[in-house]
Amino acid sequence: MMSCRSELHPSEIEDELKTLTLVCDTREHDTTALRRRLEGTGLPVIREKLDFADYSCKTEHFDFTNCFAIERKMSIDEVAQNLTRGRKRFAHEFERAKAVNARVYLLIENGSWEAIFGHKYRTLVHPNALIASLFTWQARYNAAVLFCRPETTPMIIREVLMREVRHELEQIASKVGD
Repeated sequence: MMSCRSELHPSEIEDELKTLTLVCDTREHDTTALRRRLEGTGLPVIREKLDFADYSCKTEHFDFTNCFAIERKMSIDEVAQNLTRGRKRFAHEFERAKAVNARVYLLIENGSWEAIFGHKYRTLVHPNALIASLFTWQARYNAAVLFCRPETTPMIIREVLMREVRHELEQIASKVGD
């Protein structure tokens, strides 16, 4: 299997997209909610250890696991804990992504910027500190912060992966055409 930077003829993009497979990190606990989330993507799923984040993908001929990934958090409180008490471990995970120039989507369920600004979460972390940390994370680690409800998580995962794969495949194909 080729890495995310290889060769592809432009006419092969759609065929390659049809083979998109979700890769779920083996550290994700096998729960009913996880199984529901994975099934909700409508994609075939494999479980394997990822170097960073919770989800990424592969296609028949390309491995995108070191190109982009999704790190899911179930709430603002969980991400606040990761950015305070668990900051060293959390930063180390994003450093691994940065080392291979990968983009990470930080998907936060049950939250919004409005909830953070209004301190509508349980942790005592001040909204200004949390906002500063999230925006710094985006700048420092080539990350994107996304918010959603748990019921839309599977669709967000699918859309992020589909769009990223399409973009990567188009970039690869354009180099073949040059």
